[in-house]
This record gives sequence, C-alpha cells and structure tokens, in this order.
Amino acid sequence: MKNIINIIIFNLLFFFVGCGTLYNLSESKFAREKRANGSDPLHVYSCGPIAVRKAHDALGGNVSSGNISREMLNHGNWTRSLLSIFTHRAREVTMPSEIIRYFESRGFQIKKIKNFKQLKEADVSIILIKKKNTIYYHWVCFPVDSNILTYWGDLTLVKIIFLIKPN
Repeated sequence: MKNIINIIIFNLLFFFVGCGTLYNLSESKFAREKRANGSDPLHVYSCGPIAVRKAHDALGGNVSSGNISREMLNHGNWTRSLLSIFTHRAREVTMPSEIIRYFESRGFQIKKIKNFKQLKEADVSIILIKKKNTIYYHWVCFPVDSNILTYWGDLTLVKIIFLIKPN
C-alpha cells in the first residue's frame, strides 16, 4: 500500500510541477550556485545570448555571452519562468523583447524588417528562424552565421529579422 501511495504522490507531483522542476532538483551544485547568483548556464550557452554577442562583436563591441545572459535574466521574463516548470529547456529561451531591450539600452536602433533580401552586406542583424512544422526556434546573427536560410535545410523559416544600427 505504501508503494502505491508513493507512486500516486510522485505522479501528482510530476503532473503539477512538471519535469522542469524535477530537473532543477538534480542539476549540479555549480549550476545551482550560478542560478542563485543571477546566471543560468542553460541560458548563457543558448543561441540568444550567443547571437547577441556575435552581433555586438560585429558592431565593434566586446561583451561575453555570460554578461549578456545575466543582464537579460536580471530583467526577468515570466514566460520563461512559467515554461521552465514544464521543461528545463525553456530556460534557454530568449524572447524577442529581450533582444530589443538589450540593444536599445546601449543606444542602438532596432528596426524590424520583413524580408531577408533587404539585408545589405554591411548590415548586422539578429534573426529568429524556425523549423517548419515544429516548435524549434533558433537565433542567428547576420552576417556572422552563414547558414541562416538553410539551417534546417528546406524546413528553415525566417520568423523575425532585427536590423541593428548604431545611433
């Protein structure tokens, strides 16, 4: 009877808090300490902060992905927090508003453009691509990343293009 109750409690716990919360219980001491200090290794090494770093470098700056991620996380994002209850991978997500806030806070102009063909060779932009018929998204940087339109082959869709210009 005790085993049945434990199984029921575990299933209820899993149902109500999701595997994201359970993952957090099993992550390394290093990751827990980083998250307690306003950083998150899953976000630092995700495509959002990396694409922002590449764009920042292309625009003449020099900022680490860790500092970019920390700044984004410090502004908070309830959507990422909510989704991370259900899957720890949601902690990797960078929202478009975070990209905009990051660059605007540094005096850059962000212009949303509709077509990849509008980009000129000297432009710097951050682009959100999606794998067709899936929930897979990925941030890339133009002109640094070369396989933007073919990242997932014929299944690659361009969803958002942020052209970044110094003020």
